[in-house]
Amino acid sequence: MIWIISILSFLPVVLYFQQSERWRKIWKNTSSLTFDGSLNGPFISVIIAYRNEEKNLPVLLRSLSNQTYRGWELILVDDYSEDNGIENCSALIDNLGVQVKCLTNADRGGKKSALQTGAKHAKGELIVTTDADCTFEDNWLSAIAHYYNENGSDLLIGPVQQIQSESFLSSFQLYEFTALQITGGAAALNNNAIMLNGANLACKKSLYLEADMNDKVASGDDMFLLEWAKKKNLNIHYIKSKDAIVYTPTEPTYGKLIKQKSRWAVKARNYSDATILSTGAVVALTNLLQAVFMVGAFFYPSSALLFLVVFIIRVAADVRIIKEGSKFFSFVPCLRLLFFYQFIYPFYMLLVLSYPLFFKLHWKGRTIKT
Repeated sequence: MIWIISILSFLPVVLYFQQSERWRKIWKNTSSLTFDGSLNGPFISVIIAYRNEEKNLPVLLRSLSNQTYRGWELILVDDYSEDNGIENCSALIDNLGVQVKCLTNADRGGKKSALQTGAKHAKGELIVTTDADCTFEDNWLSAIAHYYNENGSDLLIGPVQQIQSESFLSSFQLYEFTALQITGGAAALNNNAIMLNGANLACKKSLYLEADMNDKVASGDDMFLLEWAKKKNLNIHYIKSKDAIVYTPTEPTYGKLIKQKSRWAVKARNYSDATILSTGAVVALTNLLQAVFMVGAFFYPSSALLFLVVFIIRVAADVRIIKEGSKFFSFVPCLRLLFFYQFIYPFYMLLVLSYPLFFKLHWKGRTIKT
């Protein structure tokens, strides 16, 4: 009976490998767009909600000043910052070359309401959101405009890459984030999106203002927008183009990483999309099985064999996905590190999921209700 239960428990692991391989093949077989920037397209409103970003705003504005696309405006929404970030950027704003609107959030509802405030003041046909700690390829907006024109898109999902440093922690985040980007991108390319990132998404203004983003939950302006768009059967497309990449930093400490991932995880309890939920369940169960069999191997020799089988399947799936992603995002993965990460990743995931049960989550001085 024990062996029957053990064999049945491998079902999530098999599903994990199958869906990982399917997404890898979809990604590999989809061509990337290279764009030269010579395009007339929709007027775009880039909306950035920020809070206490004094160090990042100058870098952000310098990067935006290099955009080849000219038909756009920038809307900066201050979500009750406690520093002098925007005051120190007047010269950069004046030299940006496009209209810049500096607003203050209409209420204290956080990032989600700040983005809504920006959308209400936008004059663009297309709204693009990103974060204040990001930088961009020069053809970022041009690539978005091209995909919008070519596909009649209602919602566009763009690629995001984390900037790697030489630390162990940074590499760990890069590999995890790359796997998420490839699986999420491939799912969208397969017309069944399961994730996106608010650091690089575009949506028609009329639809963005109409969308139900679940205002009862502090975070999730991106995922709840995706769920709403899927329920409405809107045209959702993924921009597979290196020109469209947005760059974001990794978290500098282990504590900040756990808190960030926990913030992302707690909103999942409010998801309703069957594909998103089932995919998350398969990933969570695979991690749980790997952790259980690893610990069990110290007490029951038979568990060592079970762990070895799960480990091999998991490594095969993840390494192939990350190697595929490294080609697009132009970095060289270290296979020895990838192998080592497989031992710690299940426990890292368990820590992320359990953290909100014992500690309050905070974001930039605010307590997040869970």
